Amino acid sequence: MAEDGTQYLNKLNKIEMKLIELEEEKRKKFYQQKKEDLKTQYNLAKIKNRSDATEWIEKKFEWSETLLKLLREKFKFRDFRAKQLAAINATLSKKDVLLLMPTGGGKSLVYQLPALVTKGLTLVVSAFNIINRRSVNGIKEIGYRGGYFEC
Repeated sequence: MAEDGTQYLNKLNKIEMKLIELEEEKRKKFYQQKKEDLKTQYNLAKIKNRSDATEWIEKKFEWSETLLKLLREKFKFRDFRAKQLAAINATLSKKDVLLLMPTGGGKSLVYQLPALVTKGLTLVVSAFNIINRRSVNGIKEIGYRGGYFEC
């Protein structure tokens, strides 16, 4: 049975609608990729334009006096080691901090001092049980509470 012109037009219409739908999906994918690219560029620009690390070594923060007092009176250190003050100030400013220091570089102080200056619980995760024990024992020796879990 031969199809009349209306049936052909309907089929052509359906095909045309499908082509438009496919084109919209293609455009949608294009703009989604463009959006992701812009997000990546924005994040890279934020990293490139981040503040100079020297601002973190200044002793101008509201907690600076308290930090120095605790450092000298409780921990018996005259001054901070390299990177400690910058890491502590950034931490207390609610910034994310990734700190790489060698063994014996003073990492424990970087989380102990902010814990003493702020209210609430400070959670430190370490894979080394001996470090956990030493840190907690050190904190207890200067009159603060602390605890640790071993797995």
